[in-house]
Amino acid sequence: MKHKRTRKPDNFTDPHAVGSTTLDAIHHATKPLDKIATDMERKWGVDRLPSLVSPETAAKFGSAKARLDASLDGSNVDEAVKRLSVMVRAWKALDEEAERNHEPLVADVWTVIDDCGEMRTIARSTADATKYIREGGKGKVYSTQEVVRILDSWEKQNDLTNVIKAEFPGSEIVSIKETLDDELDF
Repeated sequence: MKHKRTRKPDNFTDPHAVGSTTLDAIHHATKPLDKIATDMERKWGVDRLPSLVSPETAAKFGSAKARLDASLDGSNVDEAVKRLSVMVRAWKALDEEAERNHEPLVADVWTVIDDCGEMRTIARSTADATKYIREGGKGKVYSTQEVVRILDSWEKQNDLTNVIKAEFPGSEIVSIKETLDDELDF
């Protein structure tokens, strides 16, 4: 759950911001918050930590994030710095409360070698996929949500899969040919 992004002033994206001490100060003041947010997402999973605490703590966190986002309009460095400091403390409070009742996320993944010898990894969720990748996981990584989207797309284009799975429950697909050019032996 990242805060509203501030961009480093540059000539290409916002030439009027270059040389603005206010915008540059706010941009650099976000760095400590970015680090703690990244660390917490690495530890607990992306967008997962607020769901591991009490509703009261989660509401306070959400309120603090909304106030921070509103303060990042670039007009008041002191207000932005104040709100950034509050959010750093908010992340730490979430972490402390979650540690009392939960274990940090351990990536739940299944890894297989495909027919071409390439490693494929399927993660239970997007948070698991992200954690696995950030911890140095190799190969192509798909969340179960992505696998379902891929299957949906495949089934829309290849009705034969639907027919076979419906007519032969428990059947296993062992290979897929781009075209069906052979006759079925019955």
